[in-house]
Amino acid sequence: MDADKENYLSYIKQFEPFLNNNAVIVADNASDYKDFMKDYLIYVTESDKYYSYLLDIDNGLIISVKLS
Repeated sequence: MDADKENYLSYIKQFEPFLNNNAVIVADNASDYKDFMKDYLIYVTESDKYYSYLLDIDNGLIISVKLS
C-alpha cells in the first residue's frame, strides 16, 4: 500500500476478507510517517492475524503476512 496514511487501517479492513492465509501486505512509509498510520501499525503488529516486521529501507516498509 502506498496511499494516504491515515486510512491504511480502513483499507486493510476492506480487503482483509479477501486475503488468503500467507498473503503478504507491504505498507510504505512505515518509519517516516508512523505517526499518521499508528492505528494500522498497532493493528498489524499486535494482532494474532499477522506476523509483521519493519524493513528499514527508504522510508520504511512494514511487511505483514496473514496468519489466519
